[in-house]
Amino acid sequence: MPIIAETATIIQQLEDASTTIMADETITELQIELKSAVALASEIKSENDDLKRQLELANAFSNANLQRHAEWKEVWKKEREALSMREKQLEREEAKWKARLEDRRKEMDEMDMKMINSNYVGVGGAGLSDLVKEIQVEHAKKTEGLINEATKWRDQCYCSRKSCGELQARLDELQGRFDRAAESSEKEIALLQQALAEHIDGSDKNDTVSSSSLEVALTRDLKEKDLRLAKLLYEVNCTRKARDDVLCAYDELVASHLSERAKFSQESAALEAKNQTLDRRIEAIGKDLAQAISSKEELKESLRRADKELACLRESVIVKEEGHQQHIEQVSKEALQTELKMKKQLALVNTMLVEEREKTKTLERQCLETQEYALKQISDLARDPKQVDDSEENLLIARDQICKLENTITDLQCEMKRHLSNHLAEVQRLQHACESCHKDLNYLLLEKKETERDAAAVREKLAQSQKILDDSKSSVQKLENGCQALRDERLKLSEKIDNLNNENEALREKIRCALEDVRLLKDERENAVGSLQQEIGRINNELEKEKRRSEAYKSKALDAHLRSIKAKEVLDSLCNK
Repeated sequence: MPIIAETATIIQQLEDASTTIMADETITELQIELKSAVALASEIKSENDDLKRQLELANAFSNANLQRHAEWKEVWKKEREALSMREKQLEREEAKWKARLEDRRKEMDEMDMKMINSNYVGVGGAGLSDLVKEIQVEHAKKTEGLINEATKWRDQCYCSRKSCGELQARLDELQGRFDRAAESSEKEIALLQQALAEHIDGSDKNDTVSSSSLEVALTRDLKEKDLRLAKLLYEVNCTRKARDDVLCAYDELVASHLSERAKFSQESAALEAKNQTLDRRIEAIGKDLAQAISSKEELKESLRRADKELACLRESVIVKEEGHQQHIEQVSKEALQTELKMKKQLALVNTMLVEEREKTKTLERQCLETQEYALKQISDLARDPKQVDDSEENLLIARDQICKLENTITDLQCEMKRHLSNHLAEVQRLQHACESCHKDLNYLLLEKKETERDAAAVREKLAQSQKILDDSKSSVQKLENGCQALRDERLKLSEKIDNLNNENEALREKIRCALEDVRLLKDERENAVGSLQQEIGRINNELEKEKRRSEAYKSKALDAHLRSIKAKEVLDSLCNK
């Protein structure tokens, strides 16, 4: 009996030891599974963090894309406003130049009519006819004055020539008288010399009385001759002096006549040169008018071409604006769709997190229940040694429960693997979505570059049209040098400016409304971003709570493990006893 009792006690102890060993094994397995579940939860948490980071990156990328799109849209709006303002300015200038050209055309028609009426073919215009009339009147006045002056000097020349002829005749008469007196005096002197020689030859034969009386008579005759000769010499000197005075006056008259003649010839040459310059000027004005008419036709043709080019540019700008508007609407729709997809994915991730949390909670709860149940069984076995017979049944039940737990664990692992595969597929899909977003962004950048190139081409065309308009302005300005601005044109321009100011005010009002709409859209976007950020913060808080909860579960599991070790030690001590 004592041997049977001892064997029974030994068997009971062995069974208790086996049950404790099985319980320890189940506890260790459960702890291992709990650790694996915790590790899996940490992996899921890390994957959730990665998903969160990817979601944040995708949101940041979408926000940056939206910001770039908004900046590009603002730049495009500015370019469009600049183009519209430039087109309006060109239209205003075109209308202004058209009005001016119409006025100049009317003036040219009037000038042509006046030219035809005044028989100035090729010279043209009332202004030119007035200029020619003024030139002719001035030329007639100058020629009349010169003719009057020439007749006056001609009369003086005739008078001087007449007086010179009279003086020359008097001089010739005096010269003849002087020559005759000289000849008579020479004859008398010759006769006296001959008589004196005869007297000297017959002086030896005559008496002294007769010679003295003859000498007295001869001396008396010689004195008379000397007096007559002195008188003649005085008259000759007076006539020579008068002749010299007359010759000086004649020379002065000839010199003055020659100077006046040279002056008259110079003035006539100057008048002839002026007439030639006026003729050349008239021909040049006629050529300029012909060139102006041809340039006017060319300007008309260039304005027609500019009108056609402006119409083509407007049509191209309208088509591009429509394409850009459609593209902007498409991009906004895609952005909204991506935002909705991100929200749906975030909701799915949140639901998956909630499901995983619930599963981990249920798993932990089952582990705790099994652990408590095992501990309770161990404590019951330790307290009540009478239940040795039921230990095998309890072991079977524990094994069934362990099998069930293993099955549940395998199911959970399968579920975890399935969730991981789904998660990886979702991550790949998100990566593909991010790549597609990058591709869309690159496509948008390429389209932006193309639009910039188109805008540069449009600017070049506008610069060319502006250059053409500047050339037309310069040519029209050359035509308008002699014309004055009219008050009616100023009034029309002021009215046009008022109308344009009113149109500008209306456009500014439209732009203000558009800016208000943009501001409201920005506010809505900021509100949506704020709500998303709040949702992300809430998710972060929940993840922190889950982390703390998992750490608490870990500490509880460690405490349970320590308690199981203590229970094992107690059982060992009881078995040793």
